[in-house]
Amino acid sequence: THASGNVARIYRSDGTVHGRVNSYSGYSKPLGEPACAYLAESYLQIGDWRFSVYDATHLSVAHRDGYTSAIYRTDGTVHIMPHNRPRIDFNGWTMPTEEALMGSDEGCAPHDPPEPNVLQIGKDWKLAQMYDVNHFSFSARQQEGQSGNEAQTAMIFRNTGTIHPGPRFDYNAWGEVPTYSGSPPRFGARTLEIDHWRIRQIDDTHLSITHEDGNVARIFRSDGTVHGNINNFSGYATAALGDPTCAFLTEGFVQLGDWRLAEFDDEHLTVSHRDGKTSAIYSRSGKVSYGPTTDYNAWNFGIGDILQGSAEGCVSISGASMDSQSVTSTPEILVKFSSDLADDIKGIEDLFKVYDAANVESEIVIIGAALEKGDHSTLKLALSSEPSSEVSYQVSTVGAVPTKDPLETVPAGSIQDLMFASWNYLQIGNWRLAHVCTLCVNSHFSISSSTNMNTAQIFRQDGTLHPGPRKDYNGFDVGANTGPTYSLSGDSVQFGNLVVQVRDWRIRQIDATHLSVTHASGNVARIYRSDGTVHGRVNSYSGYSKPLGEPACAYLAESYLQIGDWRFSVYDATHLSVAHRDGYTSAIYRTDGTVHIMPHNRPRIDFNGWTMPTEEALMGSDEGCAPHDPPEPNVLQIGKDWKLAQMYDVNHFSFSARQQEGQSGNEAQTAMIFRNTGTIHPGPRFDYNAWGEVPTYSGSPPRFGARTLEIDHWRIRQIDDT
Repeated sequence: THASGNVARIYRSDGTVHGRVNSYSGYSKPLGEPACAYLAESYLQIGDWRFSVYDATHLSVAHRDGYTSAIYRTDGTVHIMPHNRPRIDFNGWTMPTEEALMGSDEGCAPHDPPEPNVLQIGKDWKLAQMYDVNHFSFSARQQEGQSGNEAQTAMIFRNTGTIHPGPRFDYNAWGEVPTYSGSPPRFGARTLEIDHWRIRQIDDTHLSITHEDGNVARIFRSDGTVHGNINNFSGYATAALGDPTCAFLTEGFVQLGDWRLAEFDDEHLTVSHRDGKTSAIYSRSGKVSYGPTTDYNAWNFGIGDILQGSAEGCVSISGASMDSQSVTSTPEILVKFSSDLADDIKGIEDLFKVYDAANVESEIVIIGAALEKGDHSTLKLALSSEPSSEVSYQVSTVGAVPTKDPLETVPAGSIQDLMFASWNYLQIGNWRLAHVCTLCVNSHFSISSSTNMNTAQIFRQDGTLHPGPRKDYNGFDVGANTGPTYSLSGDSVQFGNLVVQVRDWRIRQIDATHLSVTHASGNVARIYRSDGTVHGRVNSYSGYSKPLGEPACAYLAESYLQIGDWRFSVYDATHLSVAHRDGYTSAIYRTDGTVHIMPHNRPRIDFNGWTMPTEEALMGSDEGCAPHDPPEPNVLQIGKDWKLAQMYDVNHFSFSARQQEGQSGNEAQTAMIFRNTGTIHPGPRFDYNAWGEVPTYSGSPPRFGARTLEIDHWRIRQIDDT
């Protein structure tokens, strides 16, 4: 308005502009004391309006409710409401509030309602309810050097349960004003609530984004997959938000139970599960890609400072049972937690109590504690005496138990009933052969590792195979629905004549050539053959074709499980192999969850567990193991690192060295091969190596004669003085 009373321009909060209506004169009353009228570095604020330097090119006039009435450009042009649709871009109310340089910011009334429905994650991402209560978005800050109007929206969720992926510029909380309500974003029980929307962990497996109407716009699953509108997974199925429990905001991520929405790096927001799978990756370019993948997983990030919410309840005791697999004389309890414990557990046994549930004063003294090998989420508590199976015991925490993250603890007062159960698995080093998934209709048997908790192979009751890599059906994941099962009868693992039975599965040597994995129904899921090949469902090779029998040449050692002429061997830190004593390897399972069988139709002879020394039987019996026929290996060891051996056949003889420290036996080097034709074949090479492969056998061990060593068809002899 001019002092004459003429009004040159009227801006209205609905985004429209109007001309000369002098009843809206700015001179209709005195100037008054300065109140909510001030100049900041980037804008001029007059009550609910801002004249903002939105970027290097634009000056905008916008209302705090979200509409922009006018945009002035450095090229001298003016841009107002196009096509009778009010503008919501270039709004200076998306900019942070600044210090008053002139005038006064006192008296600026809060927004009514007062709270913006937006939560910022990291420095570049916002989760926000946009435009109305029916739309929710994941949006990114503009790239360096761009205008806020160029910020990209990666995903829009609608109250109808539909999704609308980017890249797009609308519904962006960096470039436009979010909705407001009476409450700021709130954390509850594994839940984030932003006005009419909830992101909630529904169960052990699922996280959902739900509108208050009950429609589920997105479901993320722990196996890395994503799913659409299935209302059974609604975040409003339980109406109450609950107290903040394992739901919190840090500088880099939001954690909701076993899930993290994290600013993974300068370009990506990811949704990832504690078990290692990432379900969704949102890019600042506005694009989205889905899992399952193990990339962009934010669970190796430290928590740091908690800005909002609470980490209480993130870690709990998920199970406690007597360790039926223990090979020590000391009774031990396995206590399973939902997260890894701290590496330093000195004195941790003082934080636990084992007692009669009917008489808390009747305790069993805990005399020691150790982390389970390869599984820091399981603690072994050694007891002074054996608990009676006639008494109901409980395990409780009497102090806060530290985890790998200092901000997460198992609270004092956590209680778990002690199960007198025998686990349905055989453990060989960092591997388990396990009956898994109590609730599954079909019986499942898996080969899995504690390293990165990968499952390499699943055998199913119907005789089908399901290879990894995957995270479910893992024999170490005691707290999961698809984890190992247990038996109350105490007969979870039984050894027999060339056979071991785990619950309702048998691994049996059928004859001199075949080993099979069979379900009690008679379906054969896998056949290993001594020529290094593998075969599928041929039920005539069933391990249930005859009784279990008395234990004979079927036993568990520290590094292998031997069934007759076969070994399941922990060959090194990465590989579990299934190999026959004659030298062929039928299958190799890796800790990354992959399976490797005969390549290019050539049987494998590497990773053979029969190159490992024979060990003491811990379970089962090594009696009845027939000697090799012929009985003697054609090899002589010199010192601790060298072997002279006849390899593959009678025509080859080698000098081979043990692998270097930290290497696999498959990396042992052969320095020289001698052939029956009189030729030599120098290394370095990996084949013909008696440390990584099985030598030939004959009726006689290496023999010494007159200045001579004889190894089967080869002699090393001093011929004369020279």
